[in-house]
Amino acid sequence: MSDISYEFLTKFFTDYLPFSPTPSQVEDFQSDLTLVSPYLLEGSLSEVKEGNKGQILKYLPNDWRPAIFSVYNRKVAEHAQLFPVFHSFENALRSTVAVTLEQHYKHPRWWRAIYEELKKGRASQEYCADRRRSTRPPCGL
Repeated sequence: MSDISYEFLTKFFTDYLPFSPTPSQVEDFQSDLTLVSPYLLEGSLSEVKEGNKGQILKYLPNDWRPAIFSVYNRKVAEHAQLFPVFHSFENALRSTVAVTLEQHYKHPRWWRAIYEELKKGRASQEYCADRRRSTRPPCGL
């Protein structure tokens, strides 16, 4: 088990579960961590524990996992509804930055010189160091 998985599982079991999980339940949660977002899973665990269902499930340790994943699936669906907003924002930001850099360097292919050097296998740090010592115009214009 990786260190981060161990940390998450330890936190889950000590902070959220009001019972000691069986080895089988530990294995189930461990395998779940390879497939799900640990942060959404943590939020789901917290929501189940704090809600009415958590009070009932204290006495039904085998029913925690389905309850947690019911909340988890709802959270994933809510996140998916926000994807178009994130996608639009990312595209707008990328376009704005591209236009700003083009205006700054006064050339539509401001990135070309570094790209060509990287294709040749030269590290960008080497290229930038050489550029600082050079009298050529920026970006091979």
